[in-house]
Amino acid sequence: MAFLSAGCDTANDDDIFGEFRADVTVDGARENAQDDDNETEEGRLKGEAVYTVVETEHGQEFVLGLFVGDLFDSQYDEYQFISFRRKGGVPGVGAYAVEEDPQRSGVTASYANVLDADESDLSLAEDERARGPLLYGVDGTLVITEVDPVGVVSGSFRFDARGIQVQNTSRFVDGTADGEFVARYERPSLLLGRGLNL
Repeated sequence: MAFLSAGCDTANDDDIFGEFRADVTVDGARENAQDDDNETEEGRLKGEAVYTVVETEHGQEFVLGLFVGDLFDSQYDEYQFISFRRKGGVPGVGAYAVEEDPQRSGVTASYANVLDADESDLSLAEDERARGPLLYGVDGTLVITEVDPVGVVSGSFRFDARGIQVQNTSRFVDGTADGEFVARYERPSLLLGRGLNL
């Protein structure tokens, strides 16, 4: 169930149109951008914010992708993004629960920061193999503060997450993500054509 929320001016600033800013931690340590240029002066991650609506076998699904750097920096073997998915079309203004297994009104969330994702050969040197965290949201909220009919969705989020470091899949790690976004619409083929599991 969506609840109306008080407006959040932070995410509506013109200086982040089509962009996001976020703090992400994994096991208590702040996550850095793969490229230092993609951090703000406060050390927050920043990048491109886009959304789309895809048709699935179960109907429409809203997909929000927050890509550190820009959408094209995240492809196949190196990627850093936060993503949200929700059944149905573009959600209205309100607060939506982040859940591991959402029902009709919940949202799934994830965070990934992986280098050399296509390299799993154990004969490679450790720094040449796939490495980085993959986490999924277990609790939290995605807040939509504005839906503009010209193709802009604004809001904020905060979620707790759990997952693994891909170089050691036997050990679980915990994390948090907290940020704001002003996302612009993109066609599904462009957003989903990066070869990523959003």
